[in-house]
Amino acid sequence: MDITIDYLEKIAQSIIEKNQVVQQSNKPDPELLGKAEKLRHVYKKANVDYCIESFIIAEVDFYTPGRRGIGRMSNAFPRFGAVFRQQLLNMSTEDIDLLKTLMQNIILRGYLSAVLFSTEEVLQPTAESPESLYQKWIPAIYGVQPRSFFDNNWDAALAVFCEPAIDQIKRFMKKHRMRFGLFMPGVKEEAVFSKYKYAGYILRLAETDPL
Repeated sequence: MDITIDYLEKIAQSIIEKNQVVQQSNKPDPELLGKAEKLRHVYKKANVDYCIESFIIAEVDFYTPGRRGIGRMSNAFPRFGAVFRQQLLNMSTEDIDLLKTLMQNIILRGYLSAVLFSTEEVLQPTAESPESLYQKWIPAIYGVQPRSFFDNNWDAALAVFCEPAIDQIKRFMKKHRMRFGLFMPGVKEEAVFSKYKYAGYILRLAETDPL
């Protein structure tokens, strides 16, 4: 995946606009605009590319037997590809690539929400390599409780910031007749998509070392 800084800044701008609506402000927050600009100077593209691409490849895997996904200790949150094997098997390469992009956008919105809101300053990443960051990040996605980092109000705000990307993947799934409850009773799509946004948020925390 090629996650450029220009692409990140575009998504960051969308989040800042969403925050403007939440805050009922008539102009964007200058502090957030400044943080989005500072990200350009600290962004480690190779690390973020590697981590998100590796995660999504594992998540969309529909060939490996079993339903457990990377980083999980159980099948409570099965990987996407295990739930929708037949649909993905029949899907074009272009549509699978689009699905990966939609997943990526949820993760990036979580990541950028952390950049913009989790610290007063935009911190310099401390991870030395993509592989070391990935090894640190993956266990934390399903092993760390989101409530460790934010309360219900912030959780609601994060949902607003990620809403555009989640709406897009829902439309994609509807088009391809993909329903979590139909193929795996008890698994709700909102819970799965929430894990993606938390994954992005935790990726930013992992690369700046507060975990």
